[in-house]
Amino acid sequence: MESADRPVDDRLAPTGTEWREGEAGFRYVVWFTLGGVLHAEGVLRNCLIILSQSAIMYQNDISNRYIKENDMARERKIDMVILGLLSHEDLTGYDIKKRIDGAISFFWKGSFGNIYPALKGMENQGLITKNDTSVGGREKTTYHITESGSDALKDWLKEEQASNELKYETLLKLFFGGAESRGVSVHNIEVFEKQIQKDLKVLKKYSEALEKALDVEDHIYYSLTASFGIETYEAYLKWCAKAKKMLRQRGGK
Repeated sequence: MESADRPVDDRLAPTGTEWREGEAGFRYVVWFTLGGVLHAEGVLRNCLIILSQSAIMYQNDISNRYIKENDMARERKIDMVILGLLSHEDLTGYDIKKRIDGAISFFWKGSFGNIYPALKGMENQGLITKNDTSVGGREKTTYHITESGSDALKDWLKEEQASNELKYETLLKLFFGGAESRGVSVHNIEVFEKQIQKDLKVLKKYSEALEKALDVEDHIYYSLTASFGIETYEAYLKWCAKAKKMLRQRGGK
């Protein structure tokens, strides 16, 4: 690959041109303008290189911006999850992790490593406060949502939601399944099916417990979330049976 720091043909660069790192846009404009005194073929060739390099730089800039925006969105989402949990009761960092790993994990995944940085950041912003106590000789830190934190949570709930992401490696592999035997795809579907059956069993127990306490306002929202998961997983299992049957009936490889 040609270096992006100099033109392919140095004869097309003006005498005395100083090449500096990080000034690609300015460098190329000066070189192209003065390059007009040379033969047209060389100028055209280098012009195409400029356009190609500019496109690459633009693409990299867009990619970096997209990654940064995604990271910021993820950071904000963990903040809202924590604020939502604290709006119900004061919790320790470990309590927050247990709740995220529990019912919330069925529709949103969070990293334990992100919880404490998020708590620190929200404390600095005045969205939460912490209370250090000693229980049985052991230090315990609990977190409490502030009025500003409650306002931030309410504002987030009223925002138009971003697109919901749904990613299943099983479906990605199935999409390209023609590169292997159908047996491999059937096996992948069966693995997916077993995980869904396991999760569905837990969700149903969770839903049954909620049904007995719907007089508590928050439990109505928990129950609706659980019922969404149950009906979705039941549809997944129906699809699994259909997909396996279709693949097995096709015969061939």
